Amino acid sequence: MTSDSAWGKIHTKTEWPVLLAGKAGGKLKGDGHFNFPGDSPPKALFTAARLMGSTATDYGLDAGKVTATLSGVA
Repeated sequence: MTSDSAWGKIHTKTEWPVLLAGKAGGKLKGDGHFNFPGDSPPKALFTAARLMGSTATDYGLDAGKVTATLSGVA
């Protein structure tokens, strides 16, 4: 889950909040708060997809395209 902006009052586009619920069958660390300055929401979705068995090598388009997962959440 996320929002369309990081801070709704001024519609910032950096440090977007993302909530990942569940533990992906034990593959995702739970009960924690992680901060990834400079990363984007597509990276969180790509990470979740890879943890669930996706073999995709990238996700997204143009400036939102990611090829690496978030480190430290698995």
